[in-house]
Amino acid sequence: MFHHFTAISPCSRVGRAFGSIITRSRIHTCVAPLQSRHGQHAHSGDHHTAVKLAFNHYAPPAHHQTTTNSINNNVPLLLIHGLYGSKRNWASIGKALAHDPTAPRHVFTLDLRNHGESPHSDTMSYSAMVSDVLRFMDDRGVSQPPVMLGHSMGGKVVMTLAMEHPDRIAAPIIADMAPFDFLALPEVSELRAIVAAMQKVDLAQATSPSEVEDQLKPTIPNTAVRKFIMTNLAPTHSEHGPRFRWLANIDVIARDFPQLAAFPHAPGLIYDGRAYFLAGSKARYVTLPAAIDAIHDLFPNNTIEYLDAGHWLHAEATTAFLAKVRGYLSAVDAREKSTLSF
Repeated sequence: MFHHFTAISPCSRVGRAFGSIITRSRIHTCVAPLQSRHGQHAHSGDHHTAVKLAFNHYAPPAHHQTTTNSINNNVPLLLIHGLYGSKRNWASIGKALAHDPTAPRHVFTLDLRNHGESPHSDTMSYSAMVSDVLRFMDDRGVSQPPVMLGHSMGGKVVMTLAMEHPDRIAAPIIADMAPFDFLALPEVSELRAIVAAMQKVDLAQATSPSEVEDQLKPTIPNTAVRKFIMTNLAPTHSEHGPRFRWLANIDVIARDFPQLAAFPHAPGLIYDGRAYFLAGSKARYVTLPAAIDAIHDLFPNNTIEYLDAGHWLHAEATTAFLAKVRGYLSAVDAREKSTLSF
């Protein structure tokens, strides 16, 4: 069951038409070391190595909690950002889903390690990030397996968690990402260049955000991308006056970038529960045939849908994105309520 919460301050070319739905189900023969959703699972570390994640909690409106019991049966939702992102990028979507008039629910937006307000760590593996999410769930008393929506790198965190700890998740929603190594993609090389540009900024000499942004312009000419990266800039105290620091642990991200672009697939490990992949038709992460094949291989009970958007589909097509997510959440709610009725 989902434990009571105390009040909390708010502290990322297909051979089918992009508008279509792609579904595929397979029956896998169990051969060692095959591990499925309902079998034994791997461990992603323990709470001795997990960090305590910063988060925001969006609770349903008070009148929903006092006038109906349906909120108790709606599956909680975790929203997990992508590389260079943070929980603040998902604030409006988190609030919209928590306050949905037909299906209100508890929603949590997380800062992954080395991002946002969460602690820095010298480890940036997907297994370590999974351990952090599991610790968050344990610390907050989220005993009912939640739906987890992860974008980009956050999607890989959710996929890893689903495969290694299938009993801890009700259903994964993966926003524009696949369980595939994208290091060779030009757009991923551009992401790698971004962290290199951040490392080159002379923060000791910059006295205003505009000076930092000016140093980023040669490498990041796109204004929207640059503004997004600037959300990582935070003021800090200095005897020499205003100074700044990066919230993201850019040195560790730069060092571990190749493994972040890859996917930590353990041979024989799959997730055979329902999985929803919502992608941008103008991006390549879920349009490359090899990436789609990887989805079918590792998440055989999948549904893939496309929005007319790029990689940042939740920002470029917010209304359509919310409609798709709400529809999927309703299906999960109905399934969970049906299970509880027996």
